[in-house]
Amino acid sequence: MSNKNIKKKLIKLFAAHSAAEIDAGKGTLLKEALGVEKYSQLINISDDTFKKYYLTIKGLRKKLDIAADEKENIEQIKGCLYLLLNLQENDPSTEHFEILSLLIKRGFYKNWNREEKKYYDTGYKMLAQWTDYFLSYTNRNSIETNNDFRGVLCDAFGNDYINQNKEGVNCVARLIVHYLKQNNLTAFFDRDSMTCGDMIEDEISKHCKSVYAFVQLVEPVIFQAQDENNKNWCFLEYKTFDGWSSKNHLKSYKRYYFILTGKDVFPAKFPKYYKDWKEKIQQHLHIQDLGSLNKKQVRDKIKEIATEIVKTKTKILEDYIGL
Repeated sequence: MSNKNIKKKLIKLFAAHSAAEIDAGKGTLLKEALGVEKYSQLINISDDTFKKYYLTIKGLRKKLDIAADEKENIEQIKGCLYLLLNLQENDPSTEHFEILSLLIKRGFYKNWNREEKKYYDTGYKMLAQWTDYFLSYTNRNSIETNNDFRGVLCDAFGNDYINQNKEGVNCVARLIVHYLKQNNLTAFFDRDSMTCGDMIEDEISKHCKSVYAFVQLVEPVIFQAQDENNKNWCFLEYKTFDGWSSKNHLKSYKRYYFILTGKDVFPAKFPKYYKDWKEKIQQHLHIQDLGSLNKKQVRDKIKEIATEIVKTKTKILEDYIGL
């Protein structure tokens, strides 16, 4: 029997039965699940594979029994979500998180009604699929932007990096991601694989709707007029996130973080259809003049944003799970 099959069969068994039920069966359920007649056959399976998965899955099922058994409806769901959250925060093993989610999905989940399943699915996606933030920025006018911030960028990355990436790459956006990553925040890209919206159109909507916070680098060039032939991705990213946030349970949380490259980023002739966007930026300014800061100040300011995002994420999860 392969390692994968052992794991699969044990998950199926412990999803259907509590740890107490399996123990009470004096091994009958376990032997039937794995298709063996004697315990000695289990011990000889693939070195310590059986023992490893048996102890791990049984341990997770015991925690699940404590968290969810004898609870009903939403309270049971919150117990399951809390256990997933606790495991995510305290156990670095992504495999353990996967196993626990399968135990829930193949066990308790099937007994919930449609609304209860929807509640669980939303919470699970928040834990398993959402990233901490989405960074909105543009590579247009990158040479000028990089030149304006050359001192800070060279202090952070070195001259070689700036010279190699000067054209077509917004190194200031990369600097923001660099410092957010230093604070252990997650995004769907890292500093060296960042890609603007017009190159990953199909991904934008999905990622703007699966984050705890929206961070946007605001500079004059992002307010250029748009038409059907020229999409303004910074505007579309904002609209996607803003529209999604206003329609779900997250609209009351602090989730916008605008970083202005200078004090006066709004052009003299300002398109009227950007009015709501401008108002949102003015309401949620977090760095009003990035260009006036040195490297240490930029790093400290980005850490302040990271701290706020972590607080918001914690509050969202606490409220949803009912901690």
